[in-house]
Amino acid sequence: MVKVCVGIPTSEETKFKFTLSLAKLCAYRSDRYLLTDLVYGQGCYVHENRNKIVNRFKDADWLLQLDTDIVFETTLIDDLLRLAEDTNSKIVAGWYMNIVQNKYVPLVYKKKDNDYVFILPQGDKPISVDIVGTGCLMVYKEVFEKIKKDTASPWFYFDELNNKVVGEDFVFCQNARKAGYDIFIDPKLRVKHLKLGEV
Repeated sequence: MVKVCVGIPTSEETKFKFTLSLAKLCAYRSDRYLLTDLVYGQGCYVHENRNKIVNRFKDADWLLQLDTDIVFETTLIDDLLRLAEDTNSKIVAGWYMNIVQNKYVPLVYKKKDNDYVFILPQGDKPISVDIVGTGCLMVYKEVFEKIKKDTASPWFYFDELNNKVVGEDFVFCQNARKAGYDIFIDPKLRVKHLKLGEV
């Protein structure tokens, strides 16, 4: 049976709807996987919290990182594992909306020329993407090992792209793709983002 660890990066107390989703996820029983551990990284900086979680994730095949402002279905891990099997992918994610420059946008990107553009996931089939928000990201353990070997850097950090600061989600996804891994989402696997209400 596949072993899954859930990691929670946090700098504050969690929101009730997230806590309720997490409690239901932990109580759920599946023939597909065993939830082996719940780890967290706490501090002021999200990228450092994510790195703490990766370092604490030991005896599992997959690590699912869930931000404390994400709300999701009880079957989330089953759905992500099914997506991984269907696409033969080691990185899968639930996608969600965010607010950027006062507009609602999907945190899903494809590369266009020398930049990245938002795409709105549509249809019934999985989509390969270049960048996805890391608030609901599930990664197979070998990916972390390969990125560490290739870059000799932490897995998550801030960087610059086209003279703009980009977050740890961009950096991780870019390094994973450079290491030869595809990233898949399912348009139907959308989670809610508790940012200025449920987005």
